[in-house]
Amino acid sequence: MISGRQRRILLALSSKQFVTSEWIAKELNLSSRTVRDEIHRMNTISPTSFKITSVRGKGYQLQEYEPAYLNKLSQNTETIMSYDFSVQKNRITYLLKKLLLADGYLKLDVLADEMYVSKSTIQNDLKKVRAILLQEKLQLLNRPYYGMAVNGKEYDKRLCLSKYVYQDTQPFDQLNRHWQFDRESFKKIKEIILTQAEFYHVAFSDVALENLAVHIAIACERIKQGKLIDVLPGHLSGKYSFERKLASEIIKHIETYTCLVFPYTELEYVVVQLLGTKLIYGDDIFNKSEFKEAQHLVQVIIEKLHLKFGWDFSNNKDFKQALTLHLRTTLNRLRYGMSIRNPLKSEIKQKYWAAFEGAVIAGQCVKEVTGVVVNEDEAAYIAIHIESVLQQQVKGHEEFKKRILVVCTSGLGSAKLISIKLERLLGSSLEIISTISYYQLLKQDLTKIDLIISTIPLEEQLPVPVYVLDEFLNEQDVYAIKKLVLTATGIKDTFLDSKHIFIQQKFSNKREVLHFLSNQLISQHLVEKDYENLLLQRESFASTYFGNLTAIPHPVHMVTKKTFWTICTLERPLTWDKAGHQVQFICLMNIKKGEKNNLEQMYQRLLAFLEDKELVRKVVKANTKSEVIKLLGE
Repeated sequence: MISGRQRRILLALSSKQFVTSEWIAKELNLSSRTVRDEIHRMNTISPTSFKITSVRGKGYQLQEYEPAYLNKLSQNTETIMSYDFSVQKNRITYLLKKLLLADGYLKLDVLADEMYVSKSTIQNDLKKVRAILLQEKLQLLNRPYYGMAVNGKEYDKRLCLSKYVYQDTQPFDQLNRHWQFDRESFKKIKEIILTQAEFYHVAFSDVALENLAVHIAIACERIKQGKLIDVLPGHLSGKYSFERKLASEIIKHIETYTCLVFPYTELEYVVVQLLGTKLIYGDDIFNKSEFKEAQHLVQVIIEKLHLKFGWDFSNNKDFKQALTLHLRTTLNRLRYGMSIRNPLKSEIKQKYWAAFEGAVIAGQCVKEVTGVVVNEDEAAYIAIHIESVLQQQVKGHEEFKKRILVVCTSGLGSAKLISIKLERLLGSSLEIISTISYYQLLKQDLTKIDLIISTIPLEEQLPVPVYVLDEFLNEQDVYAIKKLVLTATGIKDTFLDSKHIFIQQKFSNKREVLHFLSNQLISQHLVEKDYENLLLQRESFASTYFGNLTAIPHPVHMVTKKTFWTICTLERPLTWDKAGHQVQFICLMNIKKGEKNNLEQMYQRLLAFLEDKELVRKVVKANTKSEVIKLLGE
């Protein structure tokens, strides 16, 4: 077998002209001795395909015996070179693909040589590969003198391939990297799918079409190799008549085009793929019997979201239809082990917190009704549907505006002028509640004020942020106020209390942290005794890790008498979840029972702080509670 290094030497000789070992060494960043040794080995192991001759004073020359051998070798080398093996993620993807598609055992030293990395690097990567395979019901076997091989069902191998190798923005490129799959054949497969879909009055998104075509192309190649699916999970017999009819027609035309025979289990495999694909129906789905389960789930979810958050989606037909379509597909994916990774999961959790919490509630409903567990990736997709309708509702109401109080010592006229300028420049983002003089400030109710803009420094400790500006409101002032208004970086101390702040604590795991914080709040008579269980329940659905060494745990139900934060910083970071995320700053959100109006506003205030890495670093290093309060209130 030709190694990766040897391939490169052969390609350096591809001109068929004489080339010196010194020149090849410079081209490939090797020593000339290594080049000579490798040429000697190649002449020994591949005498029928080629021969490398040497002439003193001229160098080495390649003589090709097997037609197109060098061209084929070049294609394989380009396939390997298309991976950047300096990145562990790329190495793991490559190892998974090689192991899952191998006909037999693979040796560690061959892989290391092919990828141009050390054996110790491969061994370290294989720990993660083994964990991924185990998660997908597969096992990595090691056999002395033979190497490594993946043991498991063909169905599970294909699902693992689609999840970790071919789930790509360009899945055909990944397919082509291994099999040099003909682009025209791939195009024909897509044409067959589209023709049959049109006949049955359904449509695919571009991504769904590409992925289904990849699955069928993989099936074609595996059938050629005799790697057939034996048994599928679940019971498909007598179910899903529409998907079965569509799959049968697609496969009939694929068989005619490829001259392959798809066994019954391979047809069932395509049925499962269709079940996991969101088909776009041309007519109303509410009258279709196959959607009854999903429709019932949507109704349960809408009722629970209204109860928990006060969101009324009951009259939104578009939302109902979109979520029904999505949930049917999601249930099929999860029941047949086809769970997909969501590349936007972290971003959705951070930017659409309220929607993601709604998706967690939806996941609970799914589990209670069907017994199917919805993971974080799938929950994040549900959150997109919830966020879209929340955005529609925001557009249907007056946009939330930051409430501003203007303080001016030179008279109400000047204060009014400042107000007019601010409304003209930032009118869509703020509402001037009042313009007052300094002496009126201390008598003013500030509970509904988000920001004070003053023309003089204010020495008093106030519960809201203060911005001091020039009476002429220059460009720098406008920029600074706009930043304050739009990002809401100020944090009202109604959420903060020194009694709820614990700094530089020593804990070894998440459970210890939540146990400690729950007991502190119980001792202050702020929560009931089962509060820790409510926190752990929420953690079991999806990690509350936020990023930037922070976590925002909260109970699965809103149970406290008021909304407030409990802050905890740690001496050392600890592992927060199964993904291994490290956390050193914890903000426990205790949410008032029945709170429906201020959740998003409160979270946006917290979000502005948590995204500021420098500020989080300062809070983590703070040695006093007052310092933490000051930093959070900046």
